[in-house]
Amino acid sequence: MTDRPENARIESLVDELVELYDRPFGGKVRGRFRVSMKLLCDRLGKRRLWPDELEAIGRGLYQRGYVSIDMDGYLVVLSQKTFTNYRRVNEAAFGSPDGQSSVPDASDPAQGSA
Repeated sequence: MTDRPENARIESLVDELVELYDRPFGGKVRGRFRVSMKLLCDRLGKRRLWPDELEAIGRGLYQRGYVSIDMDGYLVVLSQKTFTNYRRVNEAAFGSPDGQSSVPDASDPAQGSA
């Protein structure tokens, strides 16, 4: 994107999305939300958002500590902090090449606990 006014509009939209994260609406005090692509287009004065524009929005959010997920009809905005306590997958969790996990399944009584 080489068009400076376009960049300024996208930066302004990113600022608005970041502010929305901490603003109470939709029955919640703050937090993740989704916004329709139509509303994003309206905010940018466009009829369609192109992949490079969605990428620029995502990059702007990421630089501010947020993550965006393009769900075709809408964009989801979450804080990067949302993911800090997620379980991490390691090699053992994926299992061996034959599809058998090398990690005992706690819910499987046949494997039991040692």
